[in-house]
Amino acid sequence: MRYPFSKYGVYLSVVLAALSFFFTLVFFSKDIVMLVFYLILTFLLTVIGLAMKIHIFSRKESESLRGYSSEKTKDHKKLKILLLAFGFIVALVMPLVLLSFLDVRSWFISLSSFISGISLSEVAFFRYCQCSEKG
Repeated sequence: MRYPFSKYGVYLSVVLAALSFFFTLVFFSKDIVMLVFYLILTFLLTVIGLAMKIHIFSRKESESLRGYSSEKTKDHKKLKILLLAFGFIVALVMPLVLLSFLDVRSWFISLSSFISGISLSEVAFFRYCQCSEKG
């Protein structure tokens, strides 16, 4: 499988993950429980994000090899646009919703873990694509 995006996005993901980890370490250096929670949540989000990316892009690649009719493709594009719009709205609103019933420390850890998890899943997907091209 070939990596479908620019390498600069991978570099940005590394920087975001490093900054997120740095700020979490600075703010919670004395609270080991919150750091462990951050690491566990980041790991889970990384694994889930990587699994989703591998599934979506391998499916997309197999569909392009088989060739679908234009009607199915149009329906799939409409569904993808709706799902993307819904995901974007949820991503914008979720931090505000979480802040209303989580304490600030838990909110910061969950937001920081989300940023790190998604960024690290992009880096892992890039490595996965590189390894699958070689092998």
